[in-house]
Amino acid sequence: TSDGGYIVGGSTNSFGAGNYDMWIMKLDSGGTIGWQKTYGGSAWEGFGSIQQNSDGEYIVAGYTYSYGSPGLIFLKLNNEGTITWQKIYYVGLQPASIQQTSEGGYIIAGTDGFGLLKLDADGNVIWLKRYGAGYARFAQETAGGRYIAAGETYGDDDGILVLTLDSNGDIPQCDIITLGETAANSITVSVQPSTAAEYTSSAVITSTNFTPEDCEIGLSVVCCYDSEDYDCDGIL
Repeated sequence: TSDGGYIVGGSTNSFGAGNYDMWIMKLDSGGTIGWQKTYGGSAWEGFGSIQQNSDGEYIVAGYTYSYGSPGLIFLKLNNEGTITWQKIYYVGLQPASIQQTSEGGYIIAGTDGFGLLKLDADGNVIWLKRYGAGYARFAQETAGGRYIAAGETYGDDDGILVLTLDSNGDIPQCDIITLGETAANSITVSVQPSTAAEYTSSAVITSTNFTPEDCEIGLSVVCCYDSEDYDCDGIL
């Protein structure tokens, strides 16, 4: 975070309103807890992603079962963890990452058909699109208001899927796309205010001795081209 510390998010059933709740902790540079709170209702909430905004506050994306139909829950927190505003998006999307964009809005990546959700600074939906079977793990803005997204794809060619998108979430200059017929499909979403409760918690800090290990990963390729004469077989 901007003060040299950290903001940490997860899920817990040890504290909070009941079942699982989202759990946010603010740590200083040495790992000491400054504040920690849980957010949720009487049913089930799960944490997706958190980021500090350019204004020093925080934006949180998660999912909830406490307020009617299952939905994506979106919280704006001040630098003490108090809720500034909150909304629920009734759409089949479990968020994996949230990033602020240059105009102050947000891009969210998640599940249910490799989904991406674009919001403005007030949490209003600009567009919501899916790109085939899979799970979007991360998305961020690149130069010129465009986006790049990465995640997993399912089907005959399981592997890593990377997409470059224009400002509207469309794949530019693509007539034919292989690897699961990946294409941008716009869908609608209903947005409702929510009433996620806010509770303090009392986590215990324990030292660990984790050792990292190297691993190998396989990579699959999305082939995007303008004509059948274009040779995609050698692209890696």
